[in-house]
Amino acid sequence: MASQWSIPRLNRTGVPLLMARCVLGGVFLFYGYLKLSDPMAFLKELHLYDVLPERPSMLLNSIALVLPWLEVACGVALILGFWLRGSALMLGGMLVTFMFALYFRAVGIAETDAIPFCAVKFDCGCGAGVRITCHKLLENAGLLLLCVMILFSRRRLFCLSSMLTGGRFLPLLAADLCPHCGERMMHDRPPATPKTEAAPAASVVPSADAPEST
Repeated sequence: MASQWSIPRLNRTGVPLLMARCVLGGVFLFYGYLKLSDPMAFLKELHLYDVLPERPSMLLNSIALVLPWLEVACGVALILGFWLRGSALMLGGMLVTFMFALYFRAVGIAETDAIPFCAVKFDCGCGAGVRITCHKLLENAGLLLLCVMILFSRRRLFCLSSMLTGGRFLPLLAADLCPHCGERMMHDRPPATPKTEAAPAASVVPSADAPEST
């Protein structure tokens, strides 16, 4: 029974991808909502990172305005199940950029206040308030792993895109998988009967010794 639910077969059911989509999409949907509820606070936190030029101010303002909506859009796309790779790639790029900015800001605070790196805590601008830097970096690393998982997964079960294109929405059962190759067995289709080709008719060549008919 354990062999029927091995990791590769469990991955083929689409359940791990569904969980990754819901967690990642839900987190960014929540963070995007928090940023939109207080855009001025998010703008101030972006300014404190000191990674973007202050002039022209339109650049910083545009990022503070567009980024939360982009997080909300990618979160909704992941939860519903369409544009998965594009959303995962975009969110992964945001996470990598934010992790570098978070690290260098924490290093600056640790050197200024002469405290250990993991003792640094501040409002990172994600909308969740004051966070310990090491905890936030670990959280972002976990979210980045979910992005990689979604980016390289080929399963599209439980996805809206699969439903719209006529794909199967229900999960695969262990009985639906071939015990040899692990792929789905088409039980709902009758077995195809092999086509037998008719043998060509043999042509009779008259023998040279046969008497000619008069």
